[in-house]
Amino acid sequence: MDVVPGELHVVRNTFYGDPQKFELFNNSKTKVEAEKRGATIDLPDLADRVTDDLYSKRLSVAKAMEDMPLGNRAELKRWRTVAWKMFNDITIGIHEEKSAKKDKNGQP
Repeated sequence: MDVVPGELHVVRNTFYGDPQKFELFNNSKTKVEAEKRGATIDLPDLADRVTDDLYSKRLSVAKAMEDMPLGNRAELKRWRTVAWKMFNDITIGIHEEKSAKKDKNGQP
């Protein structure tokens, strides 16, 4: 773990299965070490019909939001909102934790 300095967050992509399916990682020393420096988070699943279009039509998320049918755009928007919140929560948590440590040590 010394190869990756600083904060370390692991993202389990639930496209490949529920978080419990990541047994090798879930029961590893790597997970324990990584969580000392960050968090393990779960990227939400995205409907297969949307991932199929993104992949087969080689669409960016932005382009897909313009070109996909309404139902697919709604699903993609739901996924983006959940994913954004997940990453935002980590960022906020990191800054709050750093602020708390500075306050505790009497540093600005």
